[in-house]
Amino acid sequence: MGDRFKGLISVLIALVTVVTALVAYLQSDAGNRDDRAGRDANSLAVEMLGQNVSGNSRSYYDYNEAYQAWYQLDVQASAALGRGDNAAAERYLAAAESLVRLSPLLQPPYFDPETGELDFDRYEVDTFRGRVTQLSEEYTAAAGVKDAWDTKANAYVLHLTILAVSLFLLGLAAAIDHRISQLIFSIVGGALALVAVVLAALTYAQPVFDLRSNPEAIAAYTQGVGLAYQGQDAEAVTAFDEAARLQPDYAAVYAARAGAKLRLSDYLAASTDFERAQNLGLENPSMLGDLAIAYYYQGRFDEAIALQQSVVASNPSELWVQFDLGATQLISGQVEAARATYDAAMQFAVEQVQAAQAAGTAPSSALWFGLDFGVLGLEEIRGLIAAGEGTPDPALIPNLAEVDALAATVIKQIKELTVGLEYQGVPPSGTLTAQITNLTFGEPIYLDDGTIEFEVGDTFTDGPTEMSLLFDYAGMRDGQEIVVKVYIDGTEDASWRIIREWDGGESGESYEIPLAISYSDTFVLASAYYNIEFYIDGLLAAEGAFWIED
Repeated sequence: MGDRFKGLISVLIALVTVVTALVAYLQSDAGNRDDRAGRDANSLAVEMLGQNVSGNSRSYYDYNEAYQAWYQLDVQASAALGRGDNAAAERYLAAAESLVRLSPLLQPPYFDPETGELDFDRYEVDTFRGRVTQLSEEYTAAAGVKDAWDTKANAYVLHLTILAVSLFLLGLAAAIDHRISQLIFSIVGGALALVAVVLAALTYAQPVFDLRSNPEAIAAYTQGVGLAYQGQDAEAVTAFDEAARLQPDYAAVYAARAGAKLRLSDYLAASTDFERAQNLGLENPSMLGDLAIAYYYQGRFDEAIALQQSVVASNPSELWVQFDLGATQLISGQVEAARATYDAAMQFAVEQVQAAQAAGTAPSSALWFGLDFGVLGLEEIRGLIAAGEGTPDPALIPNLAEVDALAATVIKQIKELTVGLEYQGVPPSGTLTAQITNLTFGEPIYLDDGTIEFEVGDTFTDGPTEMSLLFDYAGMRDGQEIVVKVYIDGTEDASWRIIREWDGGESGESYEIPLAISYSDTFVLASAYYNIEFYIDGLLAAEGAFWIED
């Protein structure tokens, strides 16, 4: 009985040894595949970086050098024609034509020299952004494969450890003569071997998917991203549909398609796609914040608030989501909660600027984006209330007057905070004592006697070349900091911004601040809606607007 038992143990030891060798092979193979996928990922990352850097450099030259040179020559030609100097115009046009041959951006299908129309986004997509997107997806796939094989390799190491313990126990069972001890060691050793075999089999059966094996899906996704970059969201959705058909569990496709649908105002479909991407394991603050926006526009305020609170709790640096949370609370009638959220968001902005100052660095651009985003959200709510219609349905907003009043107050607070943090590094303090009245705009008209008159109004035609801000004032002090911001069709053009110390005395009338100065007969103000904000020591003192019509 003893010899036969030891013989059985010996056979079991031999079997476990064979299994151990097999698992060791699987572990080695997983490690090799892990290394190979890692090398692929590194190679793709290097190529992606190179394509991005070289592409950006090339597009910078093509737009800021080649195209701008052509544009300036074309403007000069138009000005020469306006002066009746046809010979000069021909020379300018000939020089502009010679530039067309120097850059692919100035060739069809990106450029029409007859009309001057330029499709720069398409040029970037065709020359490098499409390739960078493809490489990014291949890199993500390779990195995912590496992680999967690394997980398998580490699992096999655990299995080998269990098998080693099993062999040790079986060896003890074969070496000793004590019957009970033999039974214990052999049963435990055999059970451990069986557990290791089952775990190894489950690990081996776990598939490792490589998205690169489906290049058609990557190509369709890349096409969709390129179309979305060009503002062609409807066409992008079609491309993403094809990518989803080719690879139904492609999480990035659903997130990108959701973004396109969100921009197309298809909020229900957008939220469905965002949720699908989330269920497939894709979660980041930006995507979750956009999902909350989709809920918001559907009037699903409770869901939006819960999601925004979750994002803010785990990613407090996402200032735009904090402001979105405040907007959702406000529009749902939670006025006090909204007030607290906005206060917390503005305090967070102050702390971020102070931390950057202490570290000797500049605040993140995301901070300024978040502050601007907060203003836009509140202005949208006020516009919704004023119009009495839109999305989400204004009928869902309780306490309209209270909501509108707080929105107006917080808009002013955020704008003043932005100016104070940008120029003093601290929120503006005190109250505004100065008065800016009768603010209007005027186009200077230079008379033959050397004096200047102004064509005053809020609507101008025939392409004015200059524009001035005119106003009366009282309670000013010399040395106060004046900041004037100019927004063109809702977006600030920083090149118009005016920062200066006040030197006009305590009070006066028809004070002029030039907003745009004509340096040549080629300069004409573009047709657009211009809105200005006038700050004194960081406090918003006045606002005004004018149109330049076609």
